[in-house]
Amino acid sequence: MLATSLKRFFLARTTIEAQLYPALELPVRFRTFTPNDYEPCVSIYRQNETGRFPPSVGKKFEAFLRNESQNFIVAELDSHVAGFGGIHTLGPETAVLFYGMVAPELQRKRIGAMLTLLRLTQLPPQTAYFIFIFAVEASMNIYRRFGFIRTTEGWPDDEKKLHPVGVLRISSRTLLKIRSTLARRHVQLNGNLSLQSSAQRFCQIEQTPAGFRFEFGAGNTESRNTPPR
Repeated sequence: MLATSLKRFFLARTTIEAQLYPALELPVRFRTFTPNDYEPCVSIYRQNETGRFPPSVGKKFEAFLRNESQNFIVAELDSHVAGFGGIHTLGPETAVLFYGMVAPELQRKRIGAMLTLLRLTQLPPQTAYFIFIFAVEASMNIYRRFGFIRTTEGWPDDEKKLHPVGVLRISSRTLLKIRSTLARRHVQLNGNLSLQSSAQRFCQIEQTPAGFRFEFGAGNTESRNTPPR
C-alpha cells in the first residue's frame, strides 16, 4: 500500500495517471467482443445488476451486444470472460465510456482499472478530450478516483429517475503517458475496435462564462435517455 502511494505521488501528474498503479498482476488478455461472448457478458451484467441498475437497462444491454458491439472490449482470464467495457466517440474531442463491468469474484484486482485506461488509449492522442460516463450512484464513486467530476445535469431512466453524469478532461500528454505505460506492461488490445457509434450519437460543446455546457443527441433528435455505464 505504501509502495503504491509513493508511486502515485512521484510518478503521476494527474488523478487518472495515479490509477496506473499498482500494475495488473493477473494474466488478463484484452480483446474485442465476439458473438460467443454474449452469454458470459449477460451473466456478468446480471450478477452486478441488483441494487445498481434500473430494471429497464438489462434489455438495452442485451440489444447493444447484439447490434452495436463493434466498440466493445472484453477482459479474458483463463479463457473465461472476466469483465468488459466500451468506448465510442461523440465528436472530434468527445468520447463516452459505457458498460464497464467486472465479474464480482474478480473485482478489486485491477481488471476494471485497466479496462478503463485501455479504453482511453484507443483514442487518437493528438488532441485533448472530454470523456463522459453516464453512471449510476454506485459507479460514480469509482470513476471519481479517475478524476471524473459530476456535471450539474443527470440522465433519466425509463422511470424518470435521474442518475449522475460524470466528465473528465484529459490531455494528449496524459493519453500518451497512459498508452506508453500500458505498452511497457504489455497491456494491449487484441483485435480492431471501432470508435464510431452506429447510432450516430454526438455531443455539442459550448463554452460559457460559467464553464462548459454539453448537449447530447442521437441522429437529428436530441436524446438524454442514455443507458447507464
